[in-house]
Amino acid sequence: NEKVDYALLEGVARTHPDWHLVLVGALDLMVHPDRADGLKRLPNVHWLGRVPVDQVPLAIAGMDVCVLPYENNAWTANINSLKLYEYLACGRPIVATDVPAAREFPGLVRIASDPESFAHEIADALAEDPSKLVEARQAAAAANTWDVRVTAIETLLIDALARKQVRQMQASEQAQ
Repeated sequence: NEKVDYALLEGVARTHPDWHLVLVGALDLMVHPDRADGLKRLPNVHWLGRVPVDQVPLAIAGMDVCVLPYENNAWTANINSLKLYEYLACGRPIVATDVPAAREFPGLVRIASDPESFAHEIADALAEDPSKLVEARQAAAAANTWDVRVTAIETLLIDALARKQVRQMQASEQAQ
């Protein structure tokens, strides 16, 4: 979609014609429908389209390296990508552009800012011992499940309500 840095992916694909970029998901470009045209024309780029949700882990498992090639803009500065947690849960090596969500996982997510550094990080990820960080990535995903997040939100709400009650009691005592 519009948050993907297609120029970055095209740069990586062009400089590494021996690599295959396999892209999963619909190409939903509403604002700039031609942004991915150059990428789509490359012989080492394969667009699989949408896959059913229950097939996403299988698609991820088939990847040597998973990427989050997001542009740096207001949208991605505030994104908390579900895809990142899916990649972590599958234990796959991850290369991302420098977005805040990726920075939350130092040592587990490789960060790059341009096609050259992105390709370099992919090469390093390809050379990584496949079993080395799997458990750490999966643990990071497990610490970010919906249940964990809901519990954290509940705790924040309970704490906020308790603080409000204390303030109301203090105001009531002062009024007396």
